[in-house]
Amino acid sequence: MNKGLKITLIVIGVLLGIILIDTMQAKIFNNSPLLKIRENMDGGSTDYIDKGLFVNHYKCNNKEEKTIFKGVKYSCPMEEQKNKDLEESTYNINNDIITLSIKEGTMTTSSLTLILHNNTNDTYYYGAGSGVIEKEENGKWYKLKAIKEENIIAIAYSINPGEDREFVTNFGNIYGKLPKGKYRVVKSFTVDEEFHNHELSEDDIYSAVEFEIE
Repeated sequence: MNKGLKITLIVIGVLLGIILIDTMQAKIFNNSPLLKIRENMDGGSTDYIDKGLFVNHYKCNNKEEKTIFKGVKYSCPMEEQKNKDLEESTYNINNDIITLSIKEGTMTTSSLTLILHNNTNDTYYYGAGSGVIEKEENGKWYKLKAIKEENIIAIAYSINPGEDREFVTNFGNIYGKLPKGKYRVVKSFTVDEEFHNHELSEDDIYSAVEFEIE
């Protein structure tokens, strides 16, 4: 074996050894790999992911940390919110004016697509916000606490008499991934096209649709 090839094999062996040791220490001690690229997450239940060559290290917003091999699916859990820490719902839901339903095949633990239907002879308006997520416990509804404030574009969408519209709500950006339970998403509507410039009025109505995370 010539000297150049021998040196190359030694270098490759050393690099592989370093990678192996780095991977083992990360997995055994639930650490971040030293050889990594950090991806900061914008919202949701994950603070950041340190991506190594063979493992990923998750830092969750609930302080939990987890190192897993690449290719293994993992999602940080949302910190459980107890009823005593939550505000009971005060929304007067009226689904007779605007009916909400969930588009088939779109529901995940962090988003869904709503189908809005206007049952009236009036045009209604609604904003770009994802809506409020509430959880049902013992027959009562409670507002979930947001883990991150939503950046909402000041824009008004319209829904005409008898019209159907689709609306995607990425609630995971506000509340994180939802654990098992029964929920509903609440969306507000108004006949005032300039609703962004005014306080809530008696004309504002709230519609909701229930869903379940299993």
